Amino acid sequence: MFEKVGREVVFLPALFMETGFESGYMQPIGYPFYFVEDGTLVTLAGIEAQKQNVKLFSKYPVHSYTAAHVYRMKGGRFQGANNRDFSDAKDLFAIDYYPFYRQEITIESDEEFRYFRYLPSQDVLYSFAELQFYTRDKNNNLKLIGGEFFEPHATHSDFSLLLDNDLDTFVRSAPVRSSWIGFDVGENREISLTDIVFAPQNDGNCIIPGFTYELFIWKNNNWQPLGEKEATNNYLEYSNIPIDALFWLRCYTKGQEERIFTVENGRQVWW
Repeated sequence: MFEKVGREVVFLPALFMETGFESGYMQPIGYPFYFVEDGTLVTLAGIEAQKQNVKLFSKYPVHSYTAAHVYRMKGGRFQGANNRDFSDAKDLFAIDYYPFYRQEITIESDEEFRYFRYLPSQDVLYSFAELQFYTRDKNNNLKLIGGEFFEPHATHSDFSLLLDNDLDTFVRSAPVRSSWIGFDVGENREISLTDIVFAPQNDGNCIIPGFTYELFIWKNNNWQPLGEKEATNNYLEYSNIPIDALFWLRCYTKGQEERIFTVENGRQVWW
């Protein structure tokens, strides 16, 4: 009998081998389980007769500092202008949601501008891991717009980090509440912006294209592989996996933070 067992925590019944050849070894002897808030027991046995298709977006729950950077981006705006001080600024896209990790947005306006910028909400400092501006060629293929980033306040930022496709590097604003980041496409040049790719400063635990991952399920008292994949998008898709099971997603390319999870109503639930 175990008393005062915590709820909303995954447990694994096991034997602790005290003597003999296996001394000190923990031997699993049952399915993982947890108790919901009302005390109901949920066993994670993995129901093979009922399968599901899932999209996985991360290998670890979001850190608080990542959530803070994302929270501050809601309300920010991307603008176009033909004056460097943006006295003639026109809004192209307003962020009305919380943009976790890498985002790809489409600009509906076909107006042409020399300058583009990201303008945070009032009294908010920006912090970007990626920021890239695109147009489309005659075949509707994305084409990265060349130019130079600039800040209206003194800063020693390495703006090349915004183009390195590395979510672990980032550029922060000058420590001035009215700061924003601009982009100049060049003298005697005006361009119609069609797409923007950006990512706030983050923990890099999302699914990253080009990285190799493998999904595991707890089954028969051990972690069993469900397939290794190289990500081609910002998510991984797995088909016909059991419901009511415990999973673990590993990344073999980079990073060590990984966490067990279940899948409920198509969403990852972390434990």
